[in-house]
Amino acid sequence: MNRPHRPDDVLYPPGQVVTPLLLATRASDLGLDIAVRHASGQRIDTDEVLELLATEVALARAARYGLQTTVLRALRAGAGWRQIGAATETTAAQAKAAFLTWVDEQRHHLPDTFTDHDADHARRLAEEANR
Repeated sequence: MNRPHRPDDVLYPPGQVVTPLLLATRASDLGLDIAVRHASGQRIDTDEVLELLATEVALARAARYGLQTTVLRALRAGAGWRQIGAATETTAAQAKAAFLTWVDEQRHHLPDTFTDHDADHARRLAEEANR
């Protein structure tokens, strides 16, 4: 069986939409299956564990992406980077850097959904915050 070993393969399967709930369910099912078989003395395949690891990393990434969507909403509402940093328990600089990385990743992975116009608008909001 060809199992995904990279988080991007789990997050962006061709022709499918993956949600955090789907990833959480998949990680839970994989983890439980591996744990039960391990407890009963059955051999655990490396590919299975790597798929679980990639799925868990993809889930963490999806949660961070969801967080950045809320950061975008906060910027639109007029929040500054110090406020966003406090709310995310990071520094203002770290919050801004994470947001700008997310903007670039959205453009790369979702070019039809997150357009150049969307990315430019998000970057402009990021630069204007706390001016």
